[in-house]
Amino acid sequence: RPRARDFYDICAIARTPGVNLASAANVDLFEHIFAAKAVPLTLLARIPETRAFHAIDWPAVEDTIGGKRESFDHYFDEVVGLVSSLEAVWKK
Repeated sequence: RPRARDFYDICAIARTPGVNLASAANVDLFEHIFAAKAVPLTLLARIPETRAFHAIDWPAVEDTIGGKRESFDHYFDEVVGLVSSLEAVWKK
């Protein structure tokens, strides 16, 4: 199912001062979370292919966000950039 809210939330977390998604502790956490859900980390590489699928859910997310917000494309592109910095994780 579309997960537009996840893109917004990931950006909010990644923008928090001191948060480094590529830190060893966070990479270890990602590996455990994906393993617990039986989801291969290689799916991260396919995120750029899913823009249109997730974008259809954005209007419902906008209704729940207060204050200034960007377009879905902005959040999607930011997450794609974050994920690309983790490429070594799924290529292990």
